[in-house]
Parts: sequence; C-alpha cells; structure tokens
Amino acid sequence: MDDNRFEPESVEYNNGSQVSIRMKSLNPEYMEIAPNDEIVDNGIWLRWNPTEIAFGNYYVRLVCTNGSTQTTQSRLLRTNTLEDQATLKRMLSIGSGHPQLKQNRDKMLENAKAALNTKASLRELGLGSKLLLRSGMEEQDAAQLIPYQENIDRYERAGLPVGAYEQSLTVSNMSVWQLFNILTAFATHNQLWPAHDTRRSELMAQSVELLNQKRDIRTYQNIYG
Repeated sequence: MDDNRFEPESVEYNNGSQVSIRMKSLNPEYMEIAPNDEIVDNGIWLRWNPTEIAFGNYYVRLVCTNGSTQTTQSRLLRTNTLEDQATLKRMLSIGSGHPQLKQNRDKMLENAKAALNTKASLRELGLGSKLLLRSGMEEQDAAQLIPYQENIDRYERAGLPVGAYEQSLTVSNMSVWQLFNILTAFATHNQLWPAHDTRRSELMAQSVELLNQKRDIRTYQNIYG
C-alpha cells in the first residue's frame, strides 16, 4: 500500500462473509464543487465476498455549511474468481496517481458541476424513483423525495404528452444534482439496512452511474434570451 501511496482507513467484516477495506491517499486532493459547499477527496476500496471481488474509488464530500460528510463509491473493476489473475493484478497495481483514478474523479467532478445547473428529465426522475423503490422504500415515501408521478400529472393536466419518448425531452422540477443528492443521502443514512450492508455501496454506485450518464436536458450558453 505504501508503494501505491495509500494507507488503511478502515477494515469492515459483514457477518463473516465479506471483507471491505478502504484506503485513503497519503497525499489527498481537495476540489471544490460548489462555492463554500462540497469538497471531494479521493481514496480506494476493495470488497471481497463469496460471489465477487470488487475494487473502486470513493469520494468524501465535505459539506462546509453544516460540517457533515458523505461517502460516494464508484466501482472500477470486478471479478468473480481468484483465477482471474489479470484483473487482480490491475487492482493491486493502481496507485494514488494512476490515470484511471484521476480520470474517474475528474469525470465525476465535471458531471457534478454540470448537474448543479441542469434540470433532470422526467425519464431521469423515473430512474431515480425506481432505484428508491428497488431499495425497499415505500411508494408514498419515494414519491415525497422524488415526485415522478406528480411531474407527469402536471404535464398531463396541461395537455402535454409524457409517453416514454417524451419523458427524455421533458424537464422536471428537480435538478440532476438534487436527484443525485437524494439517492446518495438515502444510501448513506437510511435505517432500513444494517450499517455495512452491501446494498448501500450498490445504490451509491448506481447513483454515480446515473450522474455520469449523458444528460437528457442540456444547458447552453445563450445571449439571445
């Protein structure tokens, strides 16, 4: 780990069937997403259970306004067998300055900044709602956090079509950043799962995947009003 410029941060065991290790960089980098609000710090994690070995990096968001922290994980590599020596060697060789880590971090940072000023489409709202429902949240509770059906109802009352095709072209009342924050906050703080439940990291990874998708709604510079 010293050779790769990381040091252990935590080691967790889940019912004796899974080991999760988090390692932080010896030279962490801090980057601003929004003025005086979120800062991102880069580290790596390794998870080993009977079905897979997974490896990725994580970001610790430091919310300056209230002092809270939120960890967001992103999966980079995975394998289902110890015989996959090529993938295992790649996991062990990735150091803090590895281009793949930097590229993944910079992509997340760029997409986060864009998400601050980009409205989520109805399709994206629907994807977020499905993630909450699949995670075990009651439908009425999911609707309060992500008002997917409420948005559809508003457009239908206005006489506008909101079929599967139109939803990717239809602006919702929520930004992509708000949607991302709702999903990651639930993954981090919900009381439905044990503290080290793998579903937390899975939902976090799915939230990052949603953030990194090509946006349905694009925000352009425009001097023509």
